[in-house]
Amino acid sequence: MPSAKISLVDSIQLATGLALVVGLILVFIELKQAKELSLAELTSQGYAEVMADARTVMGESLAPIIAKSCLSPSELQPAEIVVLHAYYENKVTQITRLRMLELVADFGVPWQDIAAQQIVSVINTQPGQRWFDRNVRDLDAELSTIGAKVKEVIADCTQALTDGGP
Repeated sequence: MPSAKISLVDSIQLATGLALVVGLILVFIELKQAKELSLAELTSQGYAEVMADARTVMGESLAPIIAKSCLSPSELQPAEIVVLHAYYENKVTQITRLRMLELVADFGVPWQDIAAQQIVSVINTQPGQRWFDRNVRDLDAELSTIGAKVKEVIADCTQALTDGGP
């Protein structure tokens, strides 16, 4: 009979030790996730500040400048070029923000698909294509590849503006 008690006690101690180890592992996993989420939040806030600065430069009259960049890009004034630069920076920063969040926290968002949607707004005009080539193409191979694919399928921006809209 005494050996059965020792066996039962040993089993309880083993189960308790195992539960403790599992509990510690779960705590470490939770701490890692909390760290990733905190880093993702800080990253997002940093990019939000950059985008807010760009929106300040863009001002409230962006639409006429975008239209002008499509229909008569050679008539753009220096101040309008500055506004377009901020607009393009804002679009690429949105892509970079999402991309970084995916690297940090792996939310499962297909950032490449969203990047393609954002890049259309940049490269569908001549000034935007030049800006993309100067500022993105040689610096980011993956984004450059996405831009090249988008460039193959986008329509001329003048069609949407002269045919009565999208």
